[in-house]
Amino acid sequence: MDPQWIRIDLGAGSKVDKVVLKWEAAYASKYRVEVSADGTTWTTLATEAAGNGGTDEFTNLNGTGRYLRIYGTARGTSYGYSLFEVEAYTLTGGGTPTPTPTPTPTPTPTPTTPTGPAWPGSSQITVADATDTFDTDMSGLSFSADGSVLWAVNNGSGTLHRLVRQGTTWVDSSGWSGGRTLRFPTGSGTVDAEGVAAVGTDLFVASERNGSSKSTSRPSILRYQPGSGSGSLTAVKEWNLTSDLPSVGANDSLESIAWIPDGDLVADGFIDQRTGAAYSPSSYANHGGGLFFVGLEATGDVYAYALNLSGGFTRVATFGSGFDAVMELEYQPSTHTLWSVCDDTCDGEVAALKITSGSFTEVAHHDRPSGMPNINNEGFALAPQCVSGSRYAVWADDGDTGGHALRAGSMTCS
Repeated sequence: MDPQWIRIDLGAGSKVDKVVLKWEAAYASKYRVEVSADGTTWTTLATEAAGNGGTDEFTNLNGTGRYLRIYGTARGTSYGYSLFEVEAYTLTGGGTPTPTPTPTPTPTPTPTTPTGPAWPGSSQITVADATDTFDTDMSGLSFSADGSVLWAVNNGSGTLHRLVRQGTTWVDSSGWSGGRTLRFPTGSGTVDAEGVAAVGTDLFVASERNGSSKSTSRPSILRYQPGSGSGSLTAVKEWNLTSDLPSVGANDSLESIAWIPDGDLVADGFIDQRTGAAYSPSSYANHGGGLFFVGLEATGDVYAYALNLSGGFTRVATFGSGFDAVMELEYQPSTHTLWSVCDDTCDGEVAALKITSGSFTEVAHHDRPSGMPNINNEGFALAPQCVSGSRYAVWADDGDTGGHALRAGSMTCS
């Protein structure tokens, strides 16, 4: 059963600049490379979402700790995980790599139980898809304005799914079986789709790379107009943010996206960090009535952009998500709250961010619902309707734990 991991004791606190993994036939299709000083609190150095076995090499990691962990969340075969060798390197002053040998594996730990501030809603969680419907790599989620459609993206297959309710579960709507493959504006490539935001009838997707060239970082926001067609879906516009973001690993980049209307930002006194003055929508031509907020997995920071819908972008602000790595962003208009979501590396916790003194600041921090296992949830969405004081919530598990990619619960409306 996933997840499974191997922990390596380096013997003392060490700087880790490079890791090389040599897989046997039973490889991981998705996993993380992590480091820890105490073997309890882990920092992600690199992630892989489309592993294909053989030898994987991660460089420029810049991590420090005594323990190294390879944390597998999805298997590439029907068997377990098997590594011939794990090599960890510290680059000396002259650039010569010093390897650390592979030790004996450590058994998989018992799943953690939430112990912090309680989830603001029901503790009850139910599966929200039929067994083995969507497989692994389901990521970002976003509801349509009326809540009748749940949009979902898959970062492995690079597909967009239009989901509708069928009883208590979500299924691909008619004509959307298996989803539609997302393409770049040229009509080529495979979009590593990590996050999605529905804005009117358009969809904006956060991607960290082209799956056809997965070793190259390409953090982008792409605009799609899904309509009612079929077959692959080509972006009508791409905003490649590479030049404006920190240089990070190809699979450690944009992970989430949310859209916040100008009216809410102005009403709450949002400050434009570029000018140091109150945010003025009129300063950004043809930007569509709101700002896009994207989360960078490697740093946990959130970046706010005004996108010129004809081309070009301007960064308006940067702030922390409340986590070292952010997996999802979800804006709740009724409370003017931007929810930041972390995966199982943070035990599934969420942070509530609100504009305070001009900037988004963490005002609350919550555990996952006690009924939710500590799994690799990379997607989270809140329904627009409030019913009897509660709002329907749905999560997407990248690891498809137990054959289920979607789980549902609720959050209080206030």
